[in-house]
Amino acid sequence: MKYTMQSGKTLLIVSGGSIDINFSKEYIKDKKYDRIIAADSGLVHCKEIGIEPTDILGDFDSLKNKELLEEYRKKGIPLREFPTRKDYTDTHLAVKYAVDLKPQRVTILGATGTRYDHALANISLLAFLKDNGIESKIIDAHNEIEMLHGPEERKYLRSDIKNPQNPGKEYFSIIAFSPEVTGIDEEGFSYSLKNGTLYNKESVGVSNEIMAKEATLRVKKGYLLVLITRD
Repeated sequence: MKYTMQSGKTLLIVSGGSIDINFSKEYIKDKKYDRIIAADSGLVHCKEIGIEPTDILGDFDSLKNKELLEEYRKKGIPLREFPTRKDYTDTHLAVKYAVDLKPQRVTILGATGTRYDHALANISLLAFLKDNGIESKIIDAHNEIEMLHGPEERKYLRSDIKNPQNPGKEYFSIIAFSPEVTGIDEEGFSYSLKNGTLYNKESVGVSNEIMAKEATLRVKKGYLLVLITRD
């Protein structure tokens, strides 16, 4: 499957974590990406999903199918190979490369899974992207994760987060990524903060629900993780 390019708007990074192939196919089928960056064994996921990367990078230590790498190399797709001993993870390298391309939005698939160290590091990269003026999300079959940085306001439609497989099992959580996040206002939620403060050593803000047709979240200062989860 190939995508119509939109000239510097939206990038997709496919990393080497766990991926639900059917979910990923459904998620991307109507979306258009300017560039698709495969990070290390994310190249295998691209093949399974049925998309062709525009860029490939990594140390390829976790890529068992080396023939696949050669297949794309012969196609002339840009390939950047890094040493195994390096400072950055392959996903971080992909994000740094994406920042250089100056997109408006970045979506990351394969950023979660059994490796919590990688998953937490990848969540941290949302703050790195935000600092570079880029909106970003980590997506998997059960979660959408994004980072807000105050002052910022975001609106969420209840219809957008419905769980068709298990109605009523949709949760909206906010977690302080900075040590302290202040000036949090929530409207249209089951539990709503008013000029509230969250700290990164507590669980206040987890497992909320959107009750109104449209909910609003505002934050004045700090980095705030937003997680939409579906059981």
